[in-house]
Amino acid sequence: MNRVGLSIVIPAHNVQETIEHTIHSALSSSHRPLEVIVVNDGSSDQTAARVALVHDPRVSVVTRAHAGGPAVARNEGADHAQGEFVTFLDGDDLIVPGTLDRLIDAFSPRDVVSMGKFIAVNEHDLALDIGTWSTFQLQPMVRRGRRWEPCALNSESILSRLVTPPPGAIVLRREVVRAVGGYRCDIARSEDLEFLVRVLGQGSAVLVDENVLRYRRTPSQRSQATRQRRWGRFRTLMVIMESSPSPHELLARGRGIVSHHRERAQLSRQTRQWWPALRSLGAVFFFWIWLVVCSPRVLARAVGNLRITRS
Repeated sequence: MNRVGLSIVIPAHNVQETIEHTIHSALSSSHRPLEVIVVNDGSSDQTAARVALVHDPRVSVVTRAHAGGPAVARNEGADHAQGEFVTFLDGDDLIVPGTLDRLIDAFSPRDVVSMGKFIAVNEHDLALDIGTWSTFQLQPMVRRGRRWEPCALNSESILSRLVTPPPGAIVLRREVVRAVGGYRCDIARSEDLEFLVRVLGQGSAVLVDENVLRYRRTPSQRSQATRQRRWGRFRTLMVIMESSPSPHELLARGRGIVSHHRERAQLSRQTRQWWPALRSLGAVFFFWIWLVVCSPRVLARAVGNLRITRS
Protein backbone atom coordinates (compact mmCIF):
# COMPACT_ATOMS: atom_id res chain seq x y z
CA MET A 1 0.00 0.00 0.00
CA ASN A 2 1.30 3.45 -0.90
CA ARG A 3 2.40 5.36 2.21
CA VAL A 4 1.61 8.75 0.63
CA GLY A 5 -2.07 9.43 0.06
CA LEU A 6 -1.77 12.79 -1.67
CA SER A 7 0.96 14.53 -3.65
CA ILE A 8 0.74 18.29 -4.11
CA VAL A 9 2.92 19.57 -6.94
CA ILE A 10 3.70 23.30 -6.89
CA PRO A 11 5.31 24.73 -10.04
CA ALA A 12 7.08 27.88 -8.88
CA HIS A 13 8.59 30.57 -11.10
CA ASN A 14 9.48 33.92 -9.53
CA VAL A 15 6.85 33.74 -6.78
CA GLN A 16 8.97 34.91 -3.85
CA GLU A 17 6.14 36.97 -2.38
CA THR A 18 3.63 34.12 -2.14
CA ILE A 19 5.41 30.76 -2.20
CA GLU A 20 5.73 30.35 1.59
CA HIS A 21 2.01 30.95 2.11
CA THR A 22 1.21 28.57 -0.73
CA ILE A 23 3.33 25.79 0.76
CA HIS A 24 1.82 26.22 4.23
CA SER A 25 -1.68 26.07 2.75
CA ALA A 26 -0.71 22.84 0.97
CA LEU A 27 0.60 21.32 4.20
CA SER A 28 -2.71 22.03 5.96
CA SER A 29 -4.88 20.92 3.06
CA SER A 30 -5.41 17.30 4.08
CA HIS A 31 -5.43 14.96 7.06
CA ARG A 32 -4.10 12.18 4.85
CA PRO A 33 -0.35 11.47 4.63
CA LEU A 34 0.88 13.88 1.99
CA GLU A 35 3.96 15.19 0.26
CA VAL A 36 4.54 18.64 -1.23
CA ILE A 37 6.82 18.81 -4.27
CA VAL A 38 7.98 22.31 -5.18
CA VAL A 39 9.36 22.56 -8.70
CA ASN A 40 11.54 25.68 -8.82
CA ASP A 41 11.21 26.42 -12.52
CA GLY A 42 14.30 28.49 -13.20
CA SER A 43 13.36 31.31 -10.83
CA SER A 44 15.61 34.38 -10.91
CA ASP A 45 14.29 35.95 -7.68
CA GLN A 46 14.35 34.71 -4.06
CA THR A 47 11.86 31.87 -4.59
CA ALA A 48 14.44 29.18 -3.70
CA ALA A 49 15.45 31.01 -0.53
CA ARG A 50 11.83 31.41 0.56
CA VAL A 51 11.15 27.72 -0.02
CA ALA A 52 14.18 26.83 2.11
CA LEU A 53 12.59 28.70 5.04
CA VAL A 54 9.85 26.07 5.25
CA HIS A 55 11.25 23.35 7.50
CA ASP A 56 8.99 20.36 7.04
CA PRO A 57 10.07 16.83 6.06
CA ARG A 58 7.02 16.52 3.82
CA VAL A 59 8.38 19.22 1.49
CA SER A 60 10.86 18.36 -1.26
CA VAL A 61 12.28 20.58 -3.98
CA VAL A 62 13.00 19.85 -7.63
CA THR A 63 15.22 22.53 -9.19
CA ARG A 64 15.23 23.35 -12.88
CA ALA A 65 18.12 25.46 -14.19
CA HIS A 66 15.97 27.06 -16.89
CA ALA A 67 12.28 27.94 -16.93
CA GLY A 68 10.24 25.50 -18.99
CA GLY A 69 6.77 26.80 -18.21
CA PRO A 70 3.89 25.44 -16.13
CA ALA A 71 3.33 22.28 -18.17
CA VAL A 72 6.98 21.20 -17.97
CA ALA A 73 7.17 21.95 -14.25
CA ARG A 74 3.95 20.09 -13.48
CA ASN A 75 5.08 17.04 -15.43
CA GLU A 76 8.44 16.98 -13.66
CA GLY A 77 6.71 17.20 -10.31
CA ALA A 78 4.30 14.42 -11.26
CA ASP A 79 7.27 12.20 -12.18
CA HIS A 80 8.47 12.51 -8.56
CA ALA A 81 5.03 12.08 -6.98
CA GLN A 82 4.35 8.99 -4.86
CA GLY A 83 0.77 9.59 -3.75
CA GLU A 84 -2.33 7.77 -4.90
CA PHE A 85 -3.81 11.18 -5.72
CA VAL A 86 -2.15 14.31 -7.07
CA THR A 87 -3.05 17.97 -7.43
CA PHE A 88 -1.18 20.81 -9.11
CA LEU A 89 -1.14 24.02 -7.09
CA ASP A 90 0.13 27.25 -8.63
CA GLY A 91 2.78 29.03 -6.59
CA ASP A 92 0.57 32.01 -5.74
CA ASP A 93 -2.69 30.22 -4.86
CA LEU A 94 -3.92 29.00 -1.47
CA ILE A 95 -5.78 25.79 -0.63
CA VAL A 96 -8.56 26.15 1.93
CA PRO A 97 -7.48 23.95 4.90
CA GLY A 98 -8.89 20.42 4.88
CA THR A 99 -10.86 20.74 1.66
CA LEU A 100 -8.79 18.37 -0.48
CA ASP A 101 -9.92 15.55 1.80
CA ARG A 102 -13.49 16.24 0.72
CA LEU A 103 -12.49 16.12 -2.94
CA ILE A 104 -10.82 12.75 -2.39
CA ASP A 105 -13.74 11.40 -0.34
CA ALA A 106 -16.05 12.25 -3.26
CA PHE A 107 -14.27 9.79 -5.59
CA SER A 108 -16.16 6.68 -6.67
CA PRO A 109 -14.24 3.69 -8.04
CA ARG A 110 -14.96 4.89 -11.60
CA ASP A 111 -13.94 8.51 -11.03
CA VAL A 112 -10.54 9.67 -12.22
CA VAL A 113 -10.85 13.33 -11.27
CA SER A 114 -12.62 15.41 -8.62
CA MET A 115 -13.11 19.18 -8.88
CA GLY A 116 -14.08 21.89 -6.45
CA LYS A 117 -15.01 25.55 -6.72
CA PHE A 118 -12.84 28.53 -5.91
CA ILE A 119 -12.74 32.12 -4.72
CA ALA A 120 -10.81 34.66 -6.78
CA VAL A 121 -8.63 37.05 -4.76
CA ASN A 122 -6.29 39.92 -5.61
CA GLU A 123 -2.67 40.39 -4.59
CA HIS A 124 -3.84 41.54 -1.14
CA ASP A 125 -5.93 38.37 -0.66
CA LEU A 126 -9.19 40.31 -0.98
CA ALA A 127 -12.09 38.62 -2.79
CA LEU A 128 -12.75 39.66 -6.39
CA ASP A 129 -16.02 39.63 -8.28
CA ILE A 130 -15.43 37.58 -11.44
CA GLY A 131 -19.06 37.00 -12.29
CA THR A 132 -20.29 33.42 -12.54
CA TRP A 133 -17.01 31.79 -13.59
CA SER A 134 -16.33 30.19 -10.20
CA THR A 135 -19.94 29.12 -9.59
CA PHE A 136 -22.61 28.73 -12.28
CA GLN A 137 -20.28 28.28 -15.25
CA LEU A 138 -18.59 25.31 -13.60
CA GLN A 139 -21.88 23.39 -13.64
CA PRO A 140 -21.73 20.85 -16.51
CA MET A 141 -24.20 21.66 -19.29
CA VAL A 142 -24.58 20.73 -22.96
CA ARG A 143 -26.61 22.40 -25.68
CA ARG A 144 -29.38 20.42 -27.34
CA GLY A 145 -31.10 22.46 -29.99
CA ARG A 146 -31.78 25.83 -28.41
CA ARG A 147 -31.78 24.57 -24.84
CA TRP A 148 -29.06 23.99 -22.30
CA GLU A 149 -29.38 20.73 -20.37
CA PRO A 150 -27.48 19.51 -17.28
CA CYS A 151 -25.28 16.49 -17.86
CA ALA A 152 -22.27 14.62 -16.53
CA LEU A 153 -18.82 16.14 -16.49
CA ASN A 154 -17.33 15.06 -19.81
CA SER A 155 -15.37 16.50 -22.72
CA GLU A 156 -18.45 17.99 -24.38
CA SER A 157 -19.71 19.76 -21.26
CA ILE A 158 -16.24 21.09 -20.41
CA LEU A 159 -15.79 22.43 -23.94
CA SER A 160 -19.33 23.83 -24.03
CA ARG A 161 -18.41 26.03 -21.10
CA LEU A 162 -14.70 26.42 -21.86
CA VAL A 163 -14.35 26.85 -18.12
CA THR A 164 -12.39 24.68 -15.71
CA PRO A 165 -11.31 25.28 -12.13
CA PRO A 166 -7.68 26.30 -11.57
CA PRO A 167 -5.39 23.25 -11.25
CA GLY A 168 -5.22 23.64 -7.46
CA ALA A 169 -8.96 22.93 -7.21
CA ILE A 170 -8.64 19.60 -9.05
CA VAL A 171 -7.54 16.25 -7.62
CA LEU A 172 -6.59 13.40 -9.97
CA ARG A 173 -5.58 9.80 -9.64
CA ARG A 174 -1.81 9.74 -10.13
CA GLU A 175 -1.96 6.64 -12.32
CA VAL A 176 -4.27 8.48 -14.73
CA VAL A 177 -1.92 11.47 -14.95
CA ARG A 178 0.82 9.12 -16.03
CA ALA A 179 -1.46 7.12 -18.33
CA VAL A 180 -2.31 10.22 -20.39
CA GLY A 181 1.29 11.41 -20.47
CA GLY A 182 0.80 14.51 -18.33
CA TYR A 183 0.44 18.00 -19.75
CA ARG A 184 1.34 18.73 -23.36
CA CYS A 185 4.39 20.99 -23.39
CA ASP A 186 3.89 22.20 -26.97
CA ILE A 187 0.74 24.18 -26.09
CA ALA A 188 1.31 27.77 -25.03
CA ARG A 189 -2.18 28.50 -23.67
CA SER A 190 -5.07 26.56 -22.11
CA GLU A 191 -2.84 23.52 -21.61
CA ASP A 192 -4.86 22.71 -18.47
CA LEU A 193 -8.07 22.53 -20.55
CA GLU A 194 -6.49 20.16 -23.09
CA PHE A 195 -5.07 18.02 -20.28
CA LEU A 196 -8.44 17.74 -18.55
CA VAL A 197 -10.18 16.71 -21.78
CA ARG A 198 -7.72 13.83 -22.14
CA VAL A 199 -8.14 12.84 -18.49
CA LEU A 200 -11.92 12.67 -18.91
CA GLY A 201 -11.35 10.08 -21.62
CA GLN A 202 -10.05 7.73 -18.90
CA GLY A 203 -13.11 7.72 -16.68
CA SER A 204 -15.79 9.77 -14.98
CA ALA A 205 -15.49 12.93 -12.89
CA VAL A 206 -17.22 14.44 -9.87
CA LEU A 207 -17.83 18.10 -9.00
CA VAL A 208 -17.85 19.04 -5.30
CA ASP A 209 -19.99 22.05 -4.46
CA GLU A 210 -17.48 23.67 -2.12
CA ASN A 211 -14.80 26.36 -2.37
CA VAL A 212 -11.45 24.63 -2.05
CA LEU A 213 -9.06 27.26 -3.41
CA ARG A 214 -8.24 30.94 -3.13
CA TYR A 215 -7.19 31.71 -6.69
CA ARG A 216 -5.00 34.77 -7.04
CA ARG A 217 -5.56 37.04 -10.05
CA THR A 218 -3.20 39.89 -10.89
CA PRO A 219 -2.80 42.01 -14.05
CA SER A 220 0.65 40.53 -14.74
CA GLN A 221 -0.57 36.91 -14.84
CA ARG A 222 -0.06 34.92 -18.01
CA SER A 223 -3.79 34.07 -18.00
CA GLN A 224 -4.69 37.76 -17.97
CA ALA A 225 -3.09 38.60 -21.34
CA THR A 226 -6.47 38.67 -23.08
CA ARG A 227 -5.51 38.73 -26.76
CA GLN A 228 -2.71 36.19 -26.39
CA ARG A 229 -4.98 34.00 -24.28
CA ARG A 230 -7.79 34.16 -26.85
CA TRP A 231 -5.63 33.16 -29.82
CA GLY A 232 -3.68 30.62 -27.79
CA ARG A 233 -6.90 28.96 -26.68
CA PHE A 234 -8.15 29.00 -30.27
CA ARG A 235 -5.11 27.01 -31.38
CA THR A 236 -5.49 24.67 -28.40
CA LEU A 237 -9.10 23.92 -29.40
CA MET A 238 -7.85 22.90 -32.83
CA VAL A 239 -5.41 20.50 -31.18
CA ILE A 240 -8.16 19.11 -28.94
CA MET A 241 -10.34 18.30 -31.93
CA GLU A 242 -7.55 16.91 -34.08
CA SER A 243 -6.31 14.61 -31.31
CA SER A 244 -9.73 13.03 -30.72
CA PRO A 245 -9.31 9.25 -30.28
CA SER A 246 -12.51 8.32 -32.15
CA PRO A 247 -15.11 9.81 -34.52
CA HIS A 248 -17.67 9.77 -31.71
CA GLU A 249 -15.36 11.74 -29.42
CA LEU A 250 -14.51 14.14 -32.26
CA LEU A 251 -18.20 14.88 -32.71
CA ALA A 252 -18.68 15.43 -28.96
CA ARG A 253 -15.71 17.78 -28.74
CA GLY A 254 -16.70 19.68 -31.87
CA ARG A 255 -20.29 20.03 -30.68
CA GLY A 256 -19.11 21.38 -27.34
CA ILE A 257 -16.78 23.96 -28.88
CA VAL A 258 -19.39 25.13 -31.39
CA SER A 259 -22.04 25.37 -28.66
CA HIS A 260 -19.80 27.62 -26.61
CA HIS A 261 -19.18 30.05 -29.45
CA ARG A 262 -22.85 30.06 -30.45
CA GLU A 263 -23.75 31.06 -26.91
CA ARG A 264 -21.09 33.78 -26.89
CA ALA A 265 -22.40 35.16 -30.19
CA GLN A 266 -25.97 35.22 -28.87
CA LEU A 267 -25.00 37.00 -25.64
CA SER A 268 -22.92 39.56 -27.55
CA ARG A 269 -25.82 40.32 -29.91
CA GLN A 270 -28.16 40.83 -26.96
CA THR A 271 -25.80 43.44 -25.50
CA ARG A 272 -25.13 44.96 -28.96
CA GLN A 273 -21.45 44.07 -28.91
CA TRP A 274 -21.25 43.50 -32.62
CA TRP A 275 -17.54 42.81 -33.07
CA PRO A 276 -17.41 40.06 -30.39
CA ALA A 277 -20.61 38.63 -31.88
CA LEU A 278 -19.07 38.46 -35.36
CA ARG A 279 -15.89 36.98 -33.94
CA SER A 280 -17.83 34.23 -32.17
CA LEU A 281 -19.92 33.49 -35.28
CA GLY A 282 -16.72 33.25 -37.28
CA ALA A 283 -15.42 30.72 -34.75
CA VAL A 284 -18.62 28.67 -35.15
CA PHE A 285 -18.13 28.35 -38.91
CA PHE A 286 -14.39 27.77 -38.55
CA PHE A 287 -14.79 24.86 -36.13
CA TRP A 288 -17.53 23.24 -38.23
CA ILE A 289 -15.06 23.32 -41.14
CA TRP A 290 -12.29 22.05 -38.90
CA LEU A 291 -14.56 19.20 -37.83
CA VAL A 292 -14.90 18.15 -41.48
CA VAL A 293 -11.13 18.45 -42.00
CA CYS A 294 -10.35 16.35 -38.92
CA SER A 295 -12.90 13.61 -39.57
CA PRO A 296 -10.88 11.58 -42.15
CA ARG A 297 -7.76 11.66 -39.96
CA VAL A 298 -9.61 10.60 -36.83
CA LEU A 299 -11.45 7.84 -38.70
CA ALA A 300 -8.20 6.55 -40.20
CA ARG A 301 -6.59 6.55 -36.76
CA ALA A 302 -9.55 4.68 -35.26
CA VAL A 303 -9.44 2.04 -38.00
CA GLY A 304 -5.69 1.65 -37.55
CA ASN A 305 -6.09 1.16 -33.80
CA LEU A 306 -8.83 -1.42 -34.42
CA ARG A 307 -6.56 -3.40 -36.74
CA ILE A 308 -3.73 -3.32 -34.21
CA THR A 309 -6.08 -4.51 -31.47
CA ARG A 310 -7.39 -7.41 -33.57
CA SER A 311 -3.91 -8.48 -34.63
